[in-house]
Amino acid sequence: MTSPRRDSTDRERFDVRWTPEGGVPRAVIFESRDSDWVRATFEWSGERWRELERERVTEVGCFGDRCEFVDPDSTHLAGGSDDG
Repeated sequence: MTSPRRDSTDRERFDVRWTPEGGVPRAVIFESRDSDWVRATFEWSGERWRELERERVTEVGCFGDRCEFVDPDSTHLAGGSDDG
C-alpha cells in the first residue's frame, strides 16, 4: 500500500494512517499551501486510496506523549512516507 498522495514539491506535509477495528485503512494528510494548510482524508479501497474529503485549514498543531505543541511555521513536522 503506497502513500495516498505523492508530492514532488518542497511543500511541508505530514500524514497519519490508521485502520479502525473491522474497517478499512484510512489516512489524513496535512499539506502547507502559502499561508494556510489543506487537510485531505482518504480510505483504502483494496486497490488505491480514495479521497473522501478536502478542506482548507488555517492552523495545524502536532501533539504527542513527549512533545509540546508544534508550531508548523517554525518546525518541520514530518515527511511523507511510502511504506505502509
